[in-house]
Amino acid sequence: MRDPETDEKLWTRIAAAFLRAPSRPSSLETEAFVSKVMARLERPAEAPWSSAGLRWLVPAVSFALAVSGLLIARPDPRFTPPEDVVLLAEGSGAVPQVGMPSTDELVAMVMERE
Repeated sequence: MRDPETDEKLWTRIAAAFLRAPSRPSSLETEAFVSKVMARLERPAEAPWSSAGLRWLVPAVSFALAVSGLLIARPDPRFTPPEDVVLLAEGSGAVPQVGMPSTDELVAMVMERE
């Protein structure tokens, strides 16, 4: 039979050799490990919209579309009513349109409503 004290001493030596806590790595070792891991990682492909040369494209196209929409929606100056007609028709609820009546007809219409 084996002696229990000898077994305990043997186990203590084995445990000290294999089960001890590892020493804390230095900052240099930590940095080396991180740089090795980062070097092995694949870099994601850069999206074409995020490159520095194309960052201006979305705002520029948006601005161009907005300006184009305003130019298309702008009424033709030939059919824009004069200011006095607009002022006279403002309270009456009459909206001047392309085939708008003459100024005298608008004045008569305003006078009828009052």
